[in-house]
Amino acid sequence: MNSEPAKEPQKTQAIPSKPKPKIGGDTKGARSSLLLSIALSLATMLAAVFLISTTVLGYLLLDGNILTIRTNLTRNSISELINSQYIGDKPDDQQILEGELKGLVQSLDDPYSQYLTEEETSEFRNAINEEYEGIGVRFAEREGIFVITQVMDGGPAQSVGVEEEDVLLSIEGEDINNETLEEVVSKIKGPAGTDVTLSFYRGDEEVEFTITRAKIESQTVTLEKDGNIGIIQITSFSDDMRIKMQEVARQIIDDESIDSIIVDLRSNTGGILNSGIVATSFFVDEGDVVTYEVGNDDQRVDKAIAVEPSLKEYPLVVVVDNFSASASEIMAAGIRDNRDGEVLLVGETTFGKGVVQKLFPLPDGGTLKLTVAQWLTPNKEEIDEVGIEPDIEVDSVDAVERAKEVLRG
Repeated sequence: MNSEPAKEPQKTQAIPSKPKPKIGGDTKGARSSLLLSIALSLATMLAAVFLISTTVLGYLLLDGNILTIRTNLTRNSISELINSQYIGDKPDDQQILEGELKGLVQSLDDPYSQYLTEEETSEFRNAINEEYEGIGVRFAEREGIFVITQVMDGGPAQSVGVEEEDVLLSIEGEDINNETLEEVVSKIKGPAGTDVTLSFYRGDEEVEFTITRAKIESQTVTLEKDGNIGIIQITSFSDDMRIKMQEVARQIIDDESIDSIIVDLRSNTGGILNSGIVATSFFVDEGDVVTYEVGNDDQRVDKAIAVEPSLKEYPLVVVVDNFSASASEIMAAGIRDNRDGEVLLVGETTFGKGVVQKLFPLPDGGTLKLTVAQWLTPNKEEIDEVGIEPDIEVDSVDAVERAKEVLRG
């Protein structure tokens, strides 16, 4: 019953009533249609996501392929131009490959990282051990200039008049600008009995020598004696450092007249880092920190090892100059920091090579020499491009005599 009061009849527009839901098979059909619609919507969304993802991936792959294609096209273009236009001798496939590998490493813009061919690897190891056929000199590089740091007694270079501090200008008439130290050394070395012509700048004049190469077998560790002082000269940190240092240590101990030591590291440009640690171990306690190596994500501590016989009890002065580098600096700082106040450094500020290279053998027989860490002194000082300042600064040529005065005084 309608409880509202009666009203006058009015003209109205018919409004269809909302149909009541039907019970039975029609409801199931509507539900199926709804589920189908939802499924189609999800499928459409997934297809869109897949399409977008594959499109982005496709662009990335395409971009990478385009770079590869452009690189290959450029390489082929250069090769064709060299073959068709270059007037000099054409490189063979092996030379081209080696040039590409060298260029890859040179892109690091690191003077100490290099790709070495199989032949260069052999020469590099021989240079460290100072066993080679050449003219009997040692070079050091400073700001692109190659300077003679030592002329070996009795060697071919000494016999024709080459002197320390001569600055190399050319080899066989060819300018050596933009050459690396390894490339210069490689060109100077050669079979015994063959000649090489070198030009040097000496003072304000240019001098030229034609030198006959010979087999060079220098000693990397030698001992001389001046009164009661034993003078150990280390010219390179070679593979057999432990054996050579043991021989020298026994000579000193057996000679009861020697009561103090000078370690001469002038013109020693380095060598094998582990050999530097071995040499340092003869003058410090076992377990003393010799250096810290700091890599990309780790730190290694290099400690002195057990050696026999030890020379730690002897008063000591270490002599360095501005060509003392790498493992030489590690040894000088390792002794100084561990024997603080007992050992003085005499000479010139060292070169300042505070990075470590590791040798990685390669499938082609070559080697990748790669900078992998920075090294710090036991006191955690950084010396790269800075060097180590001596306690007593004196010109290199007078450094050993000044060291003798310190010990005798």
